[in-house]
Amino acid sequence: MNRKAILIGASPPSDPLQFVASDVHSWNEFLRSSVGGAWMESEILNASMLDKSSLLNEIDRAKNLDFSMIVFAGHGCTIKTELPWSELHLFLASEETVSERELNPGTPRFCLVLDCCRTRGENVEGIMEHRKEASLEDAYAAFLARPAYEKVLNQAEMGAVTIYSTGDNTSAEDKKSFSQYLIRGARIWVERHQGVLTINEAVQIGAAGLQKTHPQQHPEYHGGRRRHHFPFAVSV
Repeated sequence: MNRKAILIGASPPSDPLQFVASDVHSWNEFLRSSVGGAWMESEILNASMLDKSSLLNEIDRAKNLDFSMIVFAGHGCTIKTELPWSELHLFLASEETVSERELNPGTPRFCLVLDCCRTRGENVEGIMEHRKEASLEDAYAAFLARPAYEKVLNQAEMGAVTIYSTGDNTSAEDKKSFSQYLIRGARIWVERHQGVLTINEAVQIGAAGLQKTHPQQHPEYHGGRRRHHFPFAVSV
């Protein structure tokens, strides 16, 4: 299957977020590992410094693929526009804003992770070790992980899913991002289980960890009425 992951760690000069780069690094390391589905380096784009026009061009290029994932870490707020409902808008490093719906390339299967506030109108700890030179064992794990990941992905119904790091009209925690809980929870899971951890299960695990220290945040998974969910982590 053809995949594309676009990672955006936005730190606008007017309101910088010093550690969103750590989130992008963690996501990149996680996706490229066998645990995260053994994505290839060429399948992952760090779009943190792109302006809005360039970002939307990259999103448009992904529309003919089988599966796309977009991760945003930074500032966000929910505002009322011309639509009959409020909508989440995200602040790019270029100081421009992009709406949640503009991030959807229209791929048959799409996952959007929004690690930001949803208030109306991050500092993080790095948890991943520096990527080491792949050993034969690592390469074999990646060889097994890609088809396992894609088997579950192919079985999942088409459509888009969204992960919000907060509930509606709620601020994200400044000390540690939900991305860190989400990825760390998945890594702990694969140490104890075999098989594939789906996205809805990963959100439950990450939310449980986050709410032990920040019970007000209430991350949400919007997966629609589906029986089969996209994969998130693989244990082979």
